[in-house]
Amino acid sequence: MQTKNTKPATRASPKQRGRPQKHQAQGDDHPTRDALIRAALALLETLHPDELTLDKILVASGVSKGSLYHQFADLNALIDEALLLDFGRGVYADIEAITHLTKQADSKLALARGLRLITQISQDPALKHRRLRRASLILRAQLDKEFSRKLIVIQRDLSRALSELILKAQDKGWMIETFSPAAGATLVQAYSLGRLVGQIDGDDLPPQEWNQMINTIIEQGMMGLPADALNEDTVN
Repeated sequence: MQTKNTKPATRASPKQRGRPQKHQAQGDDHPTRDALIRAALALLETLHPDELTLDKILVASGVSKGSLYHQFADLNALIDEALLLDFGRGVYADIEAITHLTKQADSKLALARGLRLITQISQDPALKHRRLRRASLILRAQLDKEFSRKLIVIQRDLSRALSELILKAQDKGWMIETFSPAAGATLVQAYSLGRLVGQIDGDDLPPQEWNQMINTIIEQGMMGLPADALNEDTVN
């Protein structure tokens, strides 16, 4: 699920794209609706949202124009729902990984090792497209209050899961208590999005350098571990 698109995936949407339509969406579980969303998601793997056109969606989905407008008010509404669905899938996959780690870690060392693995996976350079889309969603939310409302619901779930992980670790003495769980959750999400900065100019920062910085922030800054903690068996 990679893309070679290097420009920020921003899409202004004050004006509607496609024919205005008085019909509203007919529910979230309809074969035609699902086919349209799947087609949009597939096209978004290689295209910037601004490059999606009505014709491309119709050809990819095999759905008629009339059926599209029966399910969505306009093309923007379809693209927005596809973007939110894609973002939500990524968020809830992250939450599942965080929840699993919270349940499985039985020591400070185990938690540190688990967080290193999550960092390695989540900061993979191949996920650049995911970071681009997230940046696009943030900008999009500033332009549309209804879109912002929907995005906030998903975003809060991720922030809550991260905050709960940090709070539980603090209660066990595995993380220091000089910062709030909410602040820690915000920092984690900020550096995940910030990885994009080092990828924009094409002179990509080596993954090992980036991951090492994150590991240092988490292990020494948030957990209070010594630099060589993962090389010692006495940490608990």
